[in-house]
Formats: sequence, C-alpha cells, structure tokens
Amino acid sequence: MAEPARTLADLATVVPGSQLEGVYDGSQYSLKYSMNVNGVWYNQALFDEHGWEYPQTWDDMLALCETIKSDTDIAPWTYQGLYPQYMRSVFDQLVFKSGGWDALLKLDNLAEDAWTQEPAVTALQALQALYDNGYIMEGTEGLSHTEAQTFWIQGDAVFIPCGSWLENEMKDVLEGYPEFQMVVKPTPSLTADDVLPQSAVQAAAGEDFIVFANGKNVQGGKEYLRMLFSQEGARFFSEATKSLTVVEGAAEGLDLGSAFASVQDAIANAGGNTFVARYAGWYADLDEESRLQFGMLLTGETTAEEMSESLQQFTNEL
Repeated sequence: MAEPARTLADLATVVPGSQLEGVYDGSQYSLKYSMNVNGVWYNQALFDEHGWEYPQTWDDMLALCETIKSDTDIAPWTYQGLYPQYMRSVFDQLVFKSGGWDALLKLDNLAEDAWTQEPAVTALQALQALYDNGYIMEGTEGLSHTEAQTFWIQGDAVFIPCGSWLENEMKDVLEGYPEFQMVVKPTPSLTADDVLPQSAVQAAAGEDFIVFANGKNVQGGKEYLRMLFSQEGARFFSEATKSLTVVEGAAEGLDLGSAFASVQDAIANAGGNTFVARYAGWYADLDEESRLQFGMLLTGETTAEEMSESLQQFTNEL
C-alpha cells in the first residue's frame, strides 16, 4: 500500500505567516526561505566604550546624535546613499509603530491621506531632522551600499539602516575588524504615545524557491526543497550565511556572533508585531518616485511637508 501524499507543511515547521506572500489566488506558487529583519545597526563595542544606550524614542535618538556629534569625530548616521530606499524602511517602521496597521495599510492601499496622515508626516519630519542637524555623514549621498557600509564598519558613522543580510554581505571587510560587534535593533518609537511598542519591527521571509510544473526534473526539485526546509538543511544554511531561515527551531543553540543573536532577539521581542510594507513592491512607479523623494529629503532638496504633498498627489494619480 502506497504511503499517503505529504505536503511540505507536513514535513517542516515554518514561521507562521512566512509563506503568505507566495500565495496567489489561493494557491502556493513559491516558497520563501530566508527570514530577514530590517532595522538600525550599530557597533555594540563602540557603545560600550562611550557608555551609550540605544535610544527608545526618536527624541532620544536625536539627543544621542547630538552627543555623538559634540563629543566625537564620528558621524551619527550614514545610509546607502545611491539607494535611499534603505532609509525608507526606517520611515516604514516609524509609521507602523506610531499609527499601527491602520496607518501602514493606508500607504499600501493608496489611501487619499496615505502620505499626508499624521504618522507619515511626523516620520518624514523625523528623518529630515537628521539632515537639518548635520547628523548624516558627509558625502553619504554619493556612496553605494557597500561603500557606505564599509565606512560604517571602519568607524566613520554610528548608525546605518539595513536588513539582516548585512553581516554576510560585508564579511570580507569585517575580517579586518575582529573587535566589531554588529547588532541590529528596531527603530526607536516615533513618539512616547505610539500605538505599538518600540519592539515592533519589519521582518519578512524572502528568497523565493519555485519548482516548475513543466520542468525537466520536477521530483528532483521537490526533493531539493525538502532538504532545504529540513532542520538539518536550514541549520546548515544559517551556519554558512549567518542568516535565519523560516524553519522554526533550526538555529536553536547556534552561537554565530552578535549580529545573528540580535536578529533572533528582534524577532522574539517583536512577537506578533512584525510587518512588511507592501507599497513599494506592489507599485513600481511609487517605488521609483518615493526613492527619489527620500533621497531629496535626506539631502535638503525638499522638506517633509513638501514631500508628503508631492507623494500624495503622485499616489492619487496612480
């Protein structure tokens, strides 16, 4: 008697909700594998040296930035200048914490006040304050992602936004800085009155895998996915890349350094307060226009108020 057919869900325990983005018209067309956290990164060894504490609110962030600017020759912030969407992820988190799901879904669903609602305008003002106060490393806007990240590792800036692929992407540079203790935290709360706790974070599964129905070796593709989503396969992936997978429990007990541990902590501390902003992925034109506008905001070419009105008009037309 043949064994009953078993689905991947029968064979692997994955993070709840991690596969929803691969569902189209009710059917699962792709499987997501890596578990990514977007947040604010810094060097814990540098914080210990100066006695700094990670800020819990944006006012705390600005106060720490002023201390850094006044007491050191280090820039408080840098970002991946040619790709300002990295700072857009900071905006997304500020909006989510401040206004909750209602505010975020307005952005995703092109609401008539998506960009002019209070959480969005206040979040843009928060980012503008980094430029207005001279807290962004000089020349940042001309840097690629790896160039900005290299300056950050070398100690030229304290904070940088990125996803949890950062350590693996910069592993060659990090070899020259063994004392660097890379950690990630969710953005500070926008205000003390935020709807959601400071621990809320942007976290999502990525890296799609697909087995094509008309492929030359469909069964081989399925077996490959079974290996990937096994406890052994997922653990090997984490050991090789220092990145989490969606397979629950696969990384348990692994000691892969401060960055990996901080990503695990961020997901655990967030609990159910994780999200993904969809608007940039759903609307290519809005993705391009918002990238442009965030770049202008962070270089003083526009203001938060001007940007909110401009993007709202763009959204309405879209």
